[in-house]
Parts: sequence; structure tokens; C-alpha cells
Amino acid sequence: LNGEIKNFTGVDSPYEAPENPEIHLKTLGKSPEEMVDALEHWLNERDIAEDQYDNGGGI
Repeated sequence: LNGEIKNFTGVDSPYEAPENPEIHLKTLGKSPEEMVDALEHWLNERDIAEDQYDNGGGI
């Protein structure tokens, strides 16, 4: 895979963490289900995309 896709983050381009992310999920010791719940809670607090993810359509 190396070199097949140019400027692919983590392969031939470095990862640059965002300076001010809107959300930071602390995953250590958490299950994927707990992370989904945390993300849904964050989205619901901000009234973001509920109509899209509530019916399984994704965000």
C-alpha cells in the first residue's frame, strides 16, 4: 500500500492533530458502545444530525 495513494495520512503524510478539536473522546478503558453513547450524547446536546443518525442513516 505504501506509495499507492499519494498524501495518505499515516502512510506517506504525517498525522496532524487538530489544534482545537470540537470533541475529544477519551477511549482508554471504554468499550466501543460507551464511545458511541458519549458521541450521541455530545451530538444531542448540540442538536446535531439527530434526524440522520436516529434512523440508522449515519451522519
